[in-house]
Amino acid sequence: MNFAEAILKEKLLLTEGSIMEKLRRQPLLNLDAELQNASLIYDEAGEVELAEAYREYFNIGFAANTPFIAFTPTARATFERVQNSAYKRRDVNRDNVIFLDYVRKEYKNYAKKIFIGGTMSCRGAAGNRRQALDALAAFDFHRPQAISLAYSGVDFLFGSALSNLAEARGMAQAMSICDEVPYALSFILKSSGTLIDGTPLHQAISTIDRETVRKPLFFMVCCIHPDGFKRAFAIESAEDPSILERVIGLQANASWKCTDELNYFETVEVERPEVFGGQMAEIFRFNHLQILGGCCGTDARHINEVAKATGNLVLV
Repeated sequence: MNFAEAILKEKLLLTEGSIMEKLRRQPLLNLDAELQNASLIYDEAGEVELAEAYREYFNIGFAANTPFIAFTPTARATFERVQNSAYKRRDVNRDNVIFLDYVRKEYKNYAKKIFIGGTMSCRGAAGNRRQALDALAAFDFHRPQAISLAYSGVDFLFGSALSNLAEARGMAQAMSICDEVPYALSFILKSSGTLIDGTPLHQAISTIDRETVRKPLFFMVCCIHPDGFKRAFAIESAEDPSILERVIGLQANASWKCTDELNYFETVEVERPEVFGGQMAEIFRFNHLQILGGCCGTDARHINEVAKATGNLVLV
């Protein structure tokens, strides 16, 4: 079963919490200023910590016998950043796909249920409108990374934490020309139902579906508290009911703080894992989402509770 078939057939796919946030807060790890987590595979201690972070989540999926989506730590591994880093002679995106596939293969038969998404993100800080690219510039900027990931064996390409429609359009167009590799986009969503740039979610989706050579396999949203998601999704689905079929995943925050606030806090108050799990299970049942995971403030405990609350077997 390939990834597109899994999306058609599976009722639930789990995905990770905030691996980037967890590792960024570990002071002894050697994170490259340009590449962040993508550089850890070139450091012995960093590679060990990164692999263990993924295993925490794979163990949950294995215990629940639920398909799992793992995202490569390449959100910052754009061509520009790689060239500005200490690893400009490396194929950073390919190397990270190989690394994650190696960890996946440790799980033998269950490895067939682990799908790798090749992660891309916006050029600048997600919440900074002034750093966003227009569609044409975004196509040129994101195309090299999309090609590198697509030909490195990922199951699909994934545009993560997108905040600006114009840049998302250009990225989607770059992804859509990568042969038949499926791709998906995930928007940071405000409780008002808009992207950070003010574009209503339903408008962003319809624009990208209309303007790409191959439209995304699906859309997700991220970086919003579960209660904020319910509010936003009610507003947007009332405007355009078609998003009920196009938006199938949520990586939610365990904090009510907005994206801009979270960037300035070393620690944040978060929902208890069992509370978060219950909130996500309610969304699973009443909003009919297939892909559930975490964003800011979440870790493996939160995803374990999501598995439990959705009626799956979990780790003891």
